[in-house]
Amino acid sequence: MEYTDIQFLFKGVPMPVYFKIDCNIQDFANGETVFRKTKSTFRADEIGKNSSSDSERQRVFIDILHRISTIIGSREVPVFMEINGQKIRLDKGSIGHAQTGGIIRPLQNGPNGYVETITLANS
Repeated sequence: MEYTDIQFLFKGVPMPVYFKIDCNIQDFANGETVFRKTKSTFRADEIGKNSSSDSERQRVFIDILHRISTIIGSREVPVFMEINGQKIRLDKGSIGHAQTGGIIRPLQNGPNGYVETITLANS
């Protein structure tokens, strides 16, 4: 369910905190398949177990995670980002596949009560 900013405030739905990344969204070829323009947050327990995906879309997602990790200098990658003024969220399904495939560590809720970051597993 999508909420407006006012609905977030009145319904007590946590507003996402966006991490500003200094790069161009165009640097992420095919990124539109793994980025979502949504404010909806999710808890770690909402990501069900699913199969590890070997699709081209998932390979793009994993590549983007590694590139963002390199840009920000951390294995901890924000789920909510602002790039070139665009507020985006990583795709939940791709996050679930990455968790099942061992690409990222098990999800944890952040201090605001929802998944704020994902951490790349040691390679």
